[in-house]
Amino acid sequence: DQSGNGNNATQGTATKQPLIVSNGSIITETQGKPAIGFQQTDTSFGNQEFFTTTSDVNVQAMYATLSIKDTNDDEQTIVGHDSDNNKFIAILKQAASPSSAPRVRETSTDLKYSAPSNSELDAGIIFSYNRNASNNNVVRINNGNSAISSGTDTDLNTDIVIQAIGARTNGLDSWRGKMQEVILFDRDTEDDRTDLQNDMANFYNITLS
Repeated sequence: DQSGNGNNATQGTATKQPLIVSNGSIITETQGKPAIGFQQTDTSFGNQEFFTTTSDVNVQAMYATLSIKDTNDDEQTIVGHDSDNNKFIAILKQAASPSSAPRVRETSTDLKYSAPSNSELDAGIIFSYNRNASNNNVVRINNGNSAISSGTDTDLNTDIVIQAIGARTNGLDSWRGKMQEVILFDRDTEDDRTDLQNDMANFYNITLS
């Protein structure tokens, strides 16, 4: 936790710890930078690799550098609430159900967005989410606006309360790809979005659309 609040994301169970080394080599993303490797199988259960925080974190905006793995009809969670099934930012299967991903949810609210293209699978991308003062909820992948395909942007008018990185309730729907950076804000970041995305893109050698 770089905010100074000491709310670090940790995982004390060895079998649920995401990896930084695999087969004796440091895990890297497609652009060559180091990454954290989460569950690499296509099942919801497996090792359920994820991190949890010591208390609730309110999220109004999120920026993450990660890679999306085709999940064989399963869901994978970027951030979620480890004890509440209805608070998360997640990705559904890409190829078969492109209109169902990504998903953003808080309590009964469920916003679904158009999915990334197949060219954005298994490659380092910048995924961002922001809710502004008018309660417009926008997901972007490499700066491209991902349109809402189900629900309306005013349905979600409160922060997403999360406790975990890489999983939803009790470790289910865990992330399958890799993550390099996750930045969470409890405020509207639209005015800073371009600078944030450009800084991440420059560091991780990612081309923005």
